[in-house]
Amino acid sequence: MDKEIRQFNLMEFYASYGFGVCRRGFSLQKTLQILVQSKLLAHTCVPLFPHSRFLANTSNAALFADDEPTKELDQLYKLVELEVKGHDTAVLKSYEWFAKTAARELGITVGNCWSLRKPNKNRFTLLKSVFIYKKHRVQYEIRTQFHFLQFHNLTGSTADTFLEYIQRNLPEGVAMKVTKVAVQALPKHLVPPEQVVNVEENK
Repeated sequence: MDKEIRQFNLMEFYASYGFGVCRRGFSLQKTLQILVQSKLLAHTCVPLFPHSRFLANTSNAALFADDEPTKELDQLYKLVELEVKGHDTAVLKSYEWFAKTAARELGITVGNCWSLRKPNKNRFTLLKSVFIYKKHRVQYEIRTQFHFLQFHNLTGSTADTFLEYIQRNLPEGVAMKVTKVAVQALPKHLVPPEQVVNVEENK
């Protein structure tokens, strides 16, 4: 394989290929040897000095500067409703008091809190014995209590912090269902033209 050895000025080479310029000057070695192979499209660059950490890649820095994350507005929730269910009424009442106390400490508006008057009952009739004696049966009844809690006017960050805190302290045997009502802007086809122009000017 025929190899040609070419010498370029170090400053011109880094400027042409977008590698930036040297932060620190080197007076002794200013040239760079490049091995160009006839069958390869890319050039193999071998610098004469191993101090690659002194080279500043200004082109990549400019690219990353353009990709800065944009600030997103925080989500607003008009209502956050918690549905808590379990089998022990005392545990549910204690957890309801805990959730309301945590909400007041965070400055969250506590809405209506209520529970169903009667529990949800599920009955199962099974054999008393495992294999035989079909006439001898036993009946099991599972009673599930439901409690509901409502919280008004929360931001997205406050709601995430509050829900994470109360869910980490959820007692064993208790399930939770969260329902969020978010506040959204009206679509453009429902907004009068004058208001659309004002919104675009404010942006």
